[in-house]
Amino acid sequence: MFRFVLPVAFASLFVVASIPVSPALADDTPELQNVEPMVVEGAVVSASAGQLSLRTADGKEHSFKPDEKTRINVNGKPGKLEELKAGVQVRVMVDKMAKVVSISTVDDRK
Repeated sequence: MFRFVLPVAFASLFVVASIPVSPALADDTPELQNVEPMVVEGAVVSASAGQLSLRTADGKEHSFKPDEKTRINVNGKPGKLEELKAGVQVRVMVDKMAKVVSISTVDDRK
């Protein structure tokens, strides 16, 4: 029995894994489509519960909405968003689904 079941299970797994996902099933939110993972560095403008605003070197202001899974490091240690004061240099990592993965102070320039 096992000689028959395993090949069928592997074959069906291959068929399911090779079926392309229809674009209609993808998230239709434009800002979540074709977003490349990225790193943004800049100075904190404001940081409060649920939102971080920063200004990059080119003068543009960007806002991010971290969630409970976002890793926040302040001076190399786990921290809270509220600990990031205006003017502090930070690095924000965003994944390809536009989720904020991590926020950390930029300590490597000292």
